[in-house]
Amino acid sequence: MSFFPLLLLLFPQFHPTATSSPSLFPCPARCQCYSDNEQNQQVHLICKWEQLNATNFQLARPDLVRTLTIKCPYHSPKVSTPPHSLFQGFRNLDRLELDRCLIDTVPDGLFAGLHQLYSLILKNANIADFPRDIFAHCPKLMTLDLSGNKLRIEPYSLRSLHDLIHLDLSDNDIGFLTNTLISLTKLKVITMNNNKITNIDFRRFPENLTDLSIRHNLVSTVHYVPASARNLKRLDLSGNRLEFVAGLSTGAVNVLPAELKHVDLSNNKLNYLHEFAFEHLSNLVLLDLKNNSLKEVKASSFRGSKNQVKLFLSENPLLCHCNHKWLMDAESKNISIGDLQAIQCSNILKHEKTMSLTLAHSRNQLLCKYSNMCEADCECCQKKECECRFECPPTCRCLRSEDVTSVRASHQSAK
Repeated sequence: MSFFPLLLLLFPQFHPTATSSPSLFPCPARCQCYSDNEQNQQVHLICKWEQLNATNFQLARPDLVRTLTIKCPYHSPKVSTPPHSLFQGFRNLDRLELDRCLIDTVPDGLFAGLHQLYSLILKNANIADFPRDIFAHCPKLMTLDLSGNKLRIEPYSLRSLHDLIHLDLSDNDIGFLTNTLISLTKLKVITMNNNKITNIDFRRFPENLTDLSIRHNLVSTVHYVPASARNLKRLDLSGNRLEFVAGLSTGAVNVLPAELKHVDLSNNKLNYLHEFAFEHLSNLVLLDLKNNSLKEVKASSFRGSKNQVKLFLSENPLLCHCNHKWLMDAESKNISIGDLQAIQCSNILKHEKTMSLTLAHSRNQLLCKYSNMCEADCECCQKKECECRFECPPTCRCLRSEDVTSVRASHQSAK
């Protein structure tokens, strides 16, 4: 599930519609040049070069270039050593993309002169660190993509990007976060998929953050206090190692921020949800818990939202327990089960036997344990001696259907 379609509206990719460049701009070798539809004397360049070096950038009128995309060959062993101020002449550049161009050392002034740049993509370059002041040369950056590098921590140099809205640090080696991002007050979207983060402290993120994606990391612990993440609306933690979700009253560990609307916790190791785990999420509209280790889910865990919550629960080892009957009538609790027909449950006596939850319900196979019980509609149930009362023998484990129309028993040794 993608949480960030709004970025396509904020920062659309360039789609050329013309195939000729202005007469003042001879197109470089191994490049495609396109006229700008709005500014006839400006061009968009898409180049396929072996590496970044000064000879490729000897253009007649670099000031006419509005967007520049450079793609190096796949799996190329060539490593670039770009000079200081390589893009100095591109003073009107709006967007710069460098993809697959391996860089051994990033010069401090690599982006000197790019004062108008609002979008920078520098990915798959095997960069392990950035100079402290490298982004001070492009203070107007609104979106920055540093995915596919070898960063082990978020770069300290990000501190100078006070207009930054979207940051992508996916596919790096980041294991933990410092306080670098807190000062970026305009930052709303952070994507850090496929890293090595083990725990999350929401106090390390900027206050205005609305979207956070940390898919496929190693997160097992989340730390939250009510004063943090006050504007966070979408949280994607799919593919991590969370084992439980707690409620706000239990403390600060594995508690989710209160303002969330969309939450993806699929493909984790969840085996327990606190009874009031999501009660404080009054704006929740979507919760994905697919492919976890949940054997039981209680309706009380999901109450609290003022909206109807769309819930996904398939690919969990749920038991065919009578407590799951509420899933058949979830809409009465303001919950919509988005994948009800795909939910399977295991027989309580024979866990290897599974069936769809809806089929188990229709066949009266949702069972509960009992020590003593009365037949359905039995009038003498309150009396100590009642001929329609069932007592579970001491050596047995006894189960009944939810509507008390059938009972089962097995010897305790049959686990």
